[in-house]
Amino acid sequence: MRGCIALIIAIMTAALTPGELHAASDELEGYLSSVAGSRMDVDVTNADRCFSGKGFAPIEGVWRISGSDGMFAVVADPGSIFFRLVVVDSPDRNVLPGTVMGACTAVGSNNSYDARIYTSGATTGILSRPRRFTVTLSDEGRLIMVPVTDKLKVNLWRFLPYMFRVSVTRVNDRPNNIDGAVRVYPQQAVYPLTPRYL
Repeated sequence: MRGCIALIIAIMTAALTPGELHAASDELEGYLSSVAGSRMDVDVTNADRCFSGKGFAPIEGVWRISGSDGMFAVVADPGSIFFRLVVVDSPDRNVLPGTVMGACTAVGSNNSYDARIYTSGATTGILSRPRRFTVTLSDEGRLIMVPVTDKLKVNLWRFLPYMFRVSVTRVNDRPNNIDGAVRVYPQQAVYPLTPRYL
């Protein structure tokens, strides 16, 4: 019995060691790799110039990341279904304004987008490690970014008898839909005045 368990563990370890398990590359990932490392002429002083003289998609504009001084622009790529996420201002001075930090495209749900965003910036200023997010434009004009988890999880405790299991789990009650961005440009439409009674 002990040899059987050891054999099962050895086979599972060997199967998982060759590399990280992930989904096959898709069109969004291919698009992001084609524009990776490119830069646009965008910074805090001229970010609105990217949008002058054209119609806006609902997600387009300049956004400030919540809880940070960082800002990015979402700009439609003409002639394609993709939007570029471009750094406008970054607290990390190694990342220059105009650097492409990600890409997104619309999905079947209204005001929702599938996004790949770089999550690591090296000291050289080159962004790396793209991660998948679901981006939703709320009714209040805010972007809600939820990371997508797509990996295989193996619980080796299931192979041990019940009397030797330790039941410890991590609990995090922070909601996963509060990270995102607030629109800076264009200004959100003013809500109609509601009457006040005196």
